[in-house]
Amino acid sequence: MFIASASTVSFHILHSLCRNVVLLAIGILVTLSASGQAHAQGNVVKRTSDVIYGRKAGMALTMDVFQPAQKNGDGVIFLVSGG
Repeated sequence: MFIASASTVSFHILHSLCRNVVLLAIGILVTLSASGQAHAQGNVVKRTSDVIYGRKAGMALTMDVFQPAQKNGDGVIFLVSGG
């Protein structure tokens, strides 16, 4: 039977935290890079607000749709859970 010491557990937690911070930083850099390129090229984004995608308990479930001026076949879905 293997019993992990406190230092081993601390190392694994720190390693996992560092990995998550690095992945977050890479995601932010990629997003900022793409945003800068779109702004530099003068791309315009079309926003359609309050598109109804369903209904629950008589209430409309809505979303905003953003479409680039030049479509490239890529897509991003960003969901926020609220309550």
